Amino acid sequence: MSIRTVRFPVAKHQARRKGPCPVCGKTVNRTRVFESTQNPFNKDADGNPLDFMSVMLQARLKAELWEPDFTHSKCAEASL
Repeated sequence: MSIRTVRFPVAKHQARRKGPCPVCGKTVNRTRVFESTQNPFNKDADGNPLDFMSVMLQARLKAELWEPDFTHSKCAEASL
């Protein structure tokens, strides 16, 4: 028996947010990469597979909805 690996195209979108730490008030930068893949299981409401631009739109939508936590790790440890 042979194993076959199938790699699907990945749409990536990087989001950056800047905000104040709620504990100390210093500015904090957060960065995250959001990914979605174009595959036969990723379908629209009609049941048709999504094209690459629709998959990219999904990744961008995830990035827009992202709300990061701006608390520094040292500030989080100090408040415990």
